[in-house]
Amino acid sequence: MLHFKGPGADMVVTDHSMPGLTGADLTEALRAIHPEMPIVMVSDSPYAEAAATRAGVNVFLNKREAVDQLTTIMTDLLHRCPTG
Repeated sequence: MLHFKGPGADMVVTDHSMPGLTGADLTEALRAIHPEMPIVMVSDSPYAEAAATRAGVNVFLNKREAVDQLTTIMTDLLHRCPTG
């Protein structure tokens, strides 16, 4: 179960592979409580993109491409996706 303290977040950027939880699992849990939250998943796992799409991430980036694209994508998502 996810617990948030404080004012919250405007966006989530996550990896797919994490100890005890995948980025897809995190996305599904976030979607249940914050359906409009922009979520970006970054991974070099060959199967992560399909899991990310099924879970509902807004954008999936391969780690090798992420550095060049992440700032632009985050700015775009923050302007398009209402949070709150």
